[in-house]
Amino acid sequence: MLEYVTDYLDVAKLKSSSYMVEVGAHHWDRGSRSKEFIEAGWEVLLIEPHPRLYEELSQKYAGNNKVTVCGYAASDEAGLGILYEGARGPDDGCHTMFPLKDRYRGVGDIVEIQITKKTLTSIFEDYGVPSDLAVLCIDTEGMDWEVLRGLDFDRYKPIMINSEKVSFNSHLEELKGMNREFGQKNNLDTEAKNMRIQKLLVQNSYLLVGESDGIDNVYLLKK
Repeated sequence: MLEYVTDYLDVAKLKSSSYMVEVGAHHWDRGSRSKEFIEAGWEVLLIEPHPRLYEELSQKYAGNNKVTVCGYAASDEAGLGILYEGARGPDDGCHTMFPLKDRYRGVGDIVEIQITKKTLTSIFEDYGVPSDLAVLCIDTEGMDWEVLRGLDFDRYKPIMINSEKVSFNSHLEELKGMNREFGQKNNLDTEAKNMRIQKLLVQNSYLLVGESDGIDNVYLLKK
């Protein structure tokens, strides 16, 4: 992903703002969008609310003063929330605040984990994120719209924003007994959220310029 970013962003601009935020950091290696940036010496904020994954990330980067790990869940409101986890635990990549129990029947055991939510603006304030950060990458399994709603674009202007565009339904197909009627409805819901994300970002001076790794929509701040 780092090569993709440097293809789009001016090298001089990157040198002045080589700061990256990954919302939904998950694992330090498997599926990580931040690993290359960390290895290249960028300053990185990793946001991961799952307790076990948060601890693993914290231990992995304990000796790296350029990497900060945050255990809150980024959302459009503050307070307590529920993180839903698939029966196989966090290792299958299926943990989200997306309301699995409300929309699906017969998907196997769903574990509920209480977490603390903060707006993305509040998290940025708490962790001293620069207003002109270079890259904001969001992968929250169906909740990217809520994450972006929690960002004050008058105060923070990421140069590039990556938002996951793949239907959350793709993960549920891996679980037993998925109810396809509900899955089809969710596909429509996900597409509606994708359109809301695009509208929100266009309204805040971003252009949809392409895809990254076939799973993210890439937006650039207009010059």
